[in-house]
Amino acid sequence: MPFKGDSDEFQPLFGLKIDGTTNSSSTSLTSGRYSIKTLLSNFNSASLAFSISTGCATCCLSYASALLGNSLGATSSGLLFALYAISSFIFSKPIVTMIGPKNGLILGVLGQTIYICGFFLSVVLNSLTPTFSSMICIIASCFGGMAGGVLWTSQGIYLSTHTQLFAKETSQELEKVTADFSALFAVVLLVAEMIAKVLSSLLFHIFGDWGTYAIIPSVFLLASFLSCFIMLNIESLDIEGTWDFSYATVSRDAGAVARLVWTDTRLIMTLPFQLVYGYTAGFVPYYLFGTVVSESPELGIGSVGFFSAIVVLIGAVLAIPTAHIANIYGKDRVITIAAMCISTAAWPLLFFTNEFLGQTSVILFMVIFYGAGRGMWEVINKAVIVDFYGNDNDKVGAAFSAASFANGYASGMGFLMFPYLSRIQMAGLCLGGCFFSLITYVYSFELQKHRLGIIAANAESEIKLDEIREQGRQSRLMKCKNIQKGDSSSIAEVHSTKNNERNIHSTVQQLAFGSGLSLINSSNNHSSIQSFTSQIGGSRRKKKSVETEQSETDTV
Repeated sequence: MPFKGDSDEFQPLFGLKIDGTTNSSSTSLTSGRYSIKTLLSNFNSASLAFSISTGCATCCLSYASALLGNSLGATSSGLLFALYAISSFIFSKPIVTMIGPKNGLILGVLGQTIYICGFFLSVVLNSLTPTFSSMICIIASCFGGMAGGVLWTSQGIYLSTHTQLFAKETSQELEKVTADFSALFAVVLLVAEMIAKVLSSLLFHIFGDWGTYAIIPSVFLLASFLSCFIMLNIESLDIEGTWDFSYATVSRDAGAVARLVWTDTRLIMTLPFQLVYGYTAGFVPYYLFGTVVSESPELGIGSVGFFSAIVVLIGAVLAIPTAHIANIYGKDRVITIAAMCISTAAWPLLFFTNEFLGQTSVILFMVIFYGAGRGMWEVINKAVIVDFYGNDNDKVGAAFSAASFANGYASGMGFLMFPYLSRIQMAGLCLGGCFFSLITYVYSFELQKHRLGIIAANAESEIKLDEIREQGRQSRLMKCKNIQKGDSSSIAEVHSTKNNERNIHSTVQQLAFGSGLSLINSSNNHSSIQSFTSQIGGSRRKKKSVETEQSETDTV
């Protein structure tokens, strides 16, 4: 039994409240406090700061194998993504809950700034003191990985809060707003990353080694400090941290991601795509750029930044159209196209040699389609998570943490495995994963539709039952008035009405209980249990109301 005795308060399930409430880190979003202009400017500022920092860090990852060698480059990048995954799964949720999403964003960009500084310092010292260079690179990667998990979880909550407030202020549908804001964020993120990669490539071509060891690090560090300054001045949107360091709170938040993954089938079905995207995001810079492009006689290492910029340019150009297409035709169709485009980074390796792939026209074809897939994924994936969990900051934070964990885990494991895999094995894992993950991701949309349909049906049933109860109450009151006037023939009718009321109450309990079982069996997730228990609680309250009315009738 999920409840105890006759109390209306249900017991926790897997450490979570299932009466529809959230913990103290959640906040009530009220419209009117922030204007539309304030919301847009604040979101743009946060997106810009986030994107500058992430763009510089991603550019470092693109050059890791080329500047540090495949061994150190793969090890440092793999460690970064591994700690990023651990941070996302265990540490990011309690940290963001305690300090708040704004402070989480600030902490994240500071950590990435440390990574950028350590990366370029290790590049400068790599030829002088390889051991010391490796140690600095490893330490910096640890900072970057831990900071990345906190940064992306905070960004997810911040995005969700902006979309809810904006939807209330403009009276638009939430799903449309989530697609538009996700597209806006993707454009800023990808454009900043593109500028970082184009700038690094240009400085390398113009200044050569001097640009690599002096000018590029100086520019990137200045940009990183600028992102920290911008992030310090954004609005918190009244989502403050709890600053509760008690064991009960920390342990609950540390397990929030695991509980949501375990109890919510929708989230489980989206995770394979997160894994594939993370794996491919590591495969492209490691092998496609680090080996095919860098070792090509026609291209060389100086072209890495250019082709990396092409990837993000295509993604940025397609971000806004992707949002419009998703609003018209559905997000499931867009994610299908995204999976096909992402697979383009892998399947040519199954049929052609590196010499053939190293031609400008061929590699351009591959990066254009991969960039299109990445742009679609950046828009749709974030919007889907907000659509599924946007009404609960605790859940949306846990869901973004789970997605970040899957991305980081796949990238980290990929970087660690790549040196031991052949090119065919690397490409085969990517291609097979794309098709399998597409099936599970599309199925998550069906689960969401089914869940919303059940909730709508239950709400309609409750409305009809309320109408029946009101009719019975009015009828009973009229008969009581007749009794007061001396109509003895109405006494039997009153008793009959009381029996009908008891039958109605029994029907309410059976319908609510049956709907709850349907929710649990069909969706098998925590949200379904919440809906079920709220219906039972409503039935209990209505039972008390009926009993009070019956007592009044008996008195009369």
